[in-house]
Amino acid sequence: MDSLIGISFGNWIRLLMQNKFQIDPPYWLKAGFISVASLYNTRANRMEAQKYAEILRNGEIEPKPIFILGHWRSGTTFLHRLLALNPLFAYPNAIDIYRPASLLINREKYEARLKRMAEKKRPMDNVRVSYNSPAEEEFAIAVMSLRSPLLGWVFPRNERYYNQYLTFTNASENDRGVWKQNYLLYLKKIVLKNKKEFLVLKSPANTGRIRLLLQLFPEAKFIHIRRNPYAVFLSMRKLYRKTVLTSQLQQRNMNTINKSIVVNYKKIYHSFFRDWDLIPEHNRFDLAFEDLEKAPKEKITEIYHYLNLPGFDLQEPILEKYLTSLKAYKKNQFPELPTEIKKHLRNEWKMTFDRWGYTL
Repeated sequence: MDSLIGISFGNWIRLLMQNKFQIDPPYWLKAGFISVASLYNTRANRMEAQKYAEILRNGEIEPKPIFILGHWRSGTTFLHRLLALNPLFAYPNAIDIYRPASLLINREKYEARLKRMAEKKRPMDNVRVSYNSPAEEEFAIAVMSLRSPLLGWVFPRNERYYNQYLTFTNASENDRGVWKQNYLLYLKKIVLKNKKEFLVLKSPANTGRIRLLLQLFPEAKFIHIRRNPYAVFLSMRKLYRKTVLTSQLQQRNMNTINKSIVVNYKKIYHSFFRDWDLIPEHNRFDLAFEDLEKAPKEKITEIYHYLNLPGFDLQEPILEKYLTSLKAYKKNQFPELPTEIKKHLRNEWKMTFDRWGYTL
């Protein structure tokens, strides 16, 4: 599904203006479809606001987020799915992230329609997804706030501009304020929809935004998952080729992909290492994907006990059943990286190799 499918008409026009209406000819039809959808989204947003605006403004809805941090392709999806099995926890699903303007209305209609659709495999890793799968809220926040690196995937010629929102370090106070306002609004919607205050959330972009998240939720729980940097690089290249390129409205110079991966990874983890210790120790947990993969139940149990999360007795039997269902899953296999790329990554990403002790 197109990443801009949930954008409002006003934000669609603003986004086009930011990019000087530069859409390449192969994507004109897609842009037309987004334009039509944006009109519907605007109408639906008005309907939702009329019904729920006062409830969302009154301050009684207080999300209690559990943030999963980690670079794209580091195992965040696997961890998200394991934690989302807890019946006490809510999470954005695949419908919620693509229709943020109206996720509180017409839910039954959408869900009834989508229940008839079979599960699909994600093109980058063969993970099966359905309409109700835990999903990445960054897609919703991108179209609500227009402040997200995902917009650089859509408009790659302006990627450098949108990448400031990986960390917000050099962004303006207004940018930070708009992002926080929209993020809080969206999480309140998820709480209201599910009638559950605990939210388990996964957005790799949040890995570099710890300061902003703590300003919104000083008592939030944070779980960071790390993975061998070589594996992340290989998997990110596949993500770009299989998924990112399907989102674009401008043709990307394919020779820039490796550079984008290297630069953005450094930017995210520079911010992460700077701010990780700002989180109270009892509210943060760090683990390796390789350990979670070897012993998922043991690691999830450890996370629950360390962070004092509720409901493990409810989750445990569901977790065991889910892990049994994964026995036939086959991971992607990647070729060995060329020596010159390995050397480049060792130099550029030295901070993560050193901090985590991965073999060079």
